[in-house]
Amino acid sequence: MRNNSFFHYIPGKTFLHKMQPWIKIILMLTLAIAAFYCPLVPALCIFLMLAIFSLTYLRFSPANILSDIKPALVYFFLLYIASTISNISPGEKIMFPEILVPQKHYMELAARLLLSMETTSIFFRTTTQIQLNHGFRQIEGAVTRRKKTPIADLLSLTLNFVPRLSELWQKISLAWRSRGGKNGPKKIKTLTTILFRTGMDESYKKSLAIKNRS
Repeated sequence: MRNNSFFHYIPGKTFLHKMQPWIKIILMLTLAIAAFYCPLVPALCIFLMLAIFSLTYLRFSPANILSDIKPALVYFFLLYIASTISNISPGEKIMFPEILVPQKHYMELAARLLLSMETTSIFFRTTTQIQLNHGFRQIEGAVTRRKKTPIADLLSLTLNFVPRLSELWQKISLAWRSRGGKNGPKKIKTLTTILFRTGMDESYKKSLAIKNRS
């Protein structure tokens, strides 16, 4: 269950696993930002190539990839609804079935987000939390020439918390189903409250740990 959670580390011996963390951080940020300037067709093609690379070389499972791009798929669904509504708005003379075809700028935005999420997924799935923290410290130390790295510690804490929240959500969702709970508004309302309370407790403990090490 742990490896299928959002952006969770997957052990391996590939060149990406062995790459210096600070190099991966710079590459990840550069490529994730560059994805939002990529045209529609190249963005989709690059995404497919990265997905195949993840499945074959990095040995990610389809569930890993789906878990990481799920937010982008949800966003695409919302964009599709917005595009459809725009097609049937007054003044537009678009007939069925063309009315169901999403507008190009909506598709481009969704494809760019999909590519950015997959690029970020590869980075997180091949980098441990310790490596992540070390990489941020190396970058901040090189810039400030100081031993203390408060910004790096904060960034590391924030980014490490993302997969942890996903893992917590999976656990409380399993507990909900094991007690006969069903999907719906009641589940979201109940589990969101639990997730918030548990997440705040986790973040407090992590902040104390960082403070004790500094």
